Amino acid sequence: MRQQDWETCKARAFWDRHSMSYEKWIATMRDKKHASHWRVLEQSFRHMPARPMIRLLGEDIFVKNWPEWRKMVKTPYKALFDTEWGFYVTRSRRFGFNAEAAKLGRKTHQEMFRFMLEHEPMPIYQLAKQLNRPYRRVFDGVKRLADRSLLRMDACIIQGRNSTLVSVPNVNDADAVWRIKHLEA
Repeated sequence: MRQQDWETCKARAFWDRHSMSYEKWIATMRDKKHASHWRVLEQSFRHMPARPMIRLLGEDIFVKNWPEWRKMVKTPYKALFDTEWGFYVTRSRRFGFNAEAAKLGRKTHQEMFRFMLEHEPMPIYQLAKQLNRPYRRVFDGVKRLADRSLLRMDACIIQGRNSTLVSVPNVNDADAVWRIKHLEA
């Protein structure tokens, strides 16, 4: 599989360099001090398909380096690589790029974030019930994740009561609007 991926990627990005081997390419990609690191990196991200390239690099290398690389690389496919990065970090294609997602230290925060990726926006009280955790701890966790822009908190009125609706901001803000309209009725 790797050989097939390499032949496809090499043909698209390095068609003029028949001597470029996978070993040479991966060594150049990994070594920031290599003379042609940024040129090879740029050409790879500009011309190689996202998934085969990530398989060639390795998930761990891609996840670790993409936050830095995305600042430097000029590619029209940045959104595709963001989506793939989000998938490897959160195991959901609904979430794009946010470097903070890779830094979630507490298991409860990871659990809460992954839960919200799979569910529609909901009030904090309902989230606490779903996770079987105390409201105050869930509220504090949601606040920390919202401060990192991983979750979004929207004040709203549901069935005549003030509430805070929690959602994942990168998904689709229309979900939150739809939920508020239907819960108020």
